[in-house]
Amino acid sequence: MLDHRETSYRAVLRNDSFRWLWLAILFSRIGGAIAQIAIPLLVYKLTGSSRLLGAIFVIETIPQVLLAPIAGMLADRVDRRKMMIRTAYVRVVAVAIIPFSDNVWQIAALAVVVAIAQSLSLPAELAALPETVPAHQLVPALSLTQVSTNAMRIIGPAVGASLIGFVGTAPAFWTEAICFLLAIASLSRLRLSHVQPQARERGSIISSARAEIADGLRVAWRTPIVRGVTAAECLWALIGAATTIAGLVYVKQTLDLGNRAELVYGLLAASLSAGAVAGALLASAVERRIGRPTLLTVGYLGPLLVIPVLVTPPVPVLLLCWFLFGLADAFAVIAMQAYLAESVDASMRGRVYATWHGVITVSWLICYGTVGWITDQIGPSWTMAIAGIIVGIGGPLALIATGAMADVRQLRPALVTEEGI
Repeated sequence: MLDHRETSYRAVLRNDSFRWLWLAILFSRIGGAIAQIAIPLLVYKLTGSSRLLGAIFVIETIPQVLLAPIAGMLADRVDRRKMMIRTAYVRVVAVAIIPFSDNVWQIAALAVVVAIAQSLSLPAELAALPETVPAHQLVPALSLTQVSTNAMRIIGPAVGASLIGFVGTAPAFWTEAICFLLAIASLSRLRLSHVQPQARERGSIISSARAEIADGLRVAWRTPIVRGVTAAECLWALIGAATTIAGLVYVKQTLDLGNRAELVYGLLAASLSAGAVAGALLASAVERRIGRPTLLTVGYLGPLLVIPVLVTPPVPVLLLCWFLFGLADAFAVIAMQAYLAESVDASMRGRVYATWHGVITVSWLICYGTVGWITDQIGPSWTMAIAGIIVGIGGPLALIATGAMADVRQLRPALVTEEGI
């Protein structure tokens, strides 16, 4: 029997390979979190248009849809460390150029370059992590990575908003570039122990991607839990787009905060992430008390917490609502991922996940464009409130209508152990 000290966070961090990869992931995540604040604020400053803001998000999301089936296979066929370093260099150059761009479409083009690099890097990171630790340390390594990267999503928006509020947008992007350089420095120290498969013959990637998409779609449609969670997550994209696009317009126009608008927008994003961290830490204990089906349902009711924007509450109340929304989001995500893992055979899991992610990303594409247009028509308050109602009520209904809730009640969820955490 393993000593719990061998699976503690401290023991995992003593592993050099994991520590350098973990640091690289943290620096990359904080850089990405700064961009989530800096790019929307810069685009809105240049255009004042929520429709163009939505269009930029659509353009950024397209690479994720197109590359999702291929990026994972590339991570299995090329040197993962080199892939992560090269994509990080691409991001350094792109974000460093953005402050010199005074045209929204130049910014859009650079944002697409960053999105492509990120789409290619993420599967390599996920695939490399199990190589850096022995089997008995994998769970605490994943847990530490999840908790700490969520923490970076709190720090990143706060840093980005503070920089923009006090010294402008350019230093925020240069800080992001520095974060990616620090990620490269960490990756240069990384040593992966396992030999990866050699690249296969040309043309096989595209044909394999088509086959995987077909297999993933077939299993996703035939499995009620996957079908229901996919429907609910597609709806969830609506509230995500609303809080991002209409939320920015709401802070800038409705709240009329003047020079404090950028800081408050960043704090709202940080509050959402803080709630997600708290939810991730509490989910296991809450599940044991109320059961996983209830945990999933409570999570999907979270968007209803956005409705108070209709009465223009004080900023502290908004921050609390966003925090609780993030908490509920974490409950939904953790319960959802557990059900997906249990309901899909291990041999099909990669294909189903890739296809599921692709379908969800298409929904985000549609929602970004729709929310940008609707916000101009009915205003940010009503846009967010209507999205909250549709998603908060529609999510649980989708789980019922697809037969997912009937299936989840028949599953006996495996309890999550927290040894060494």
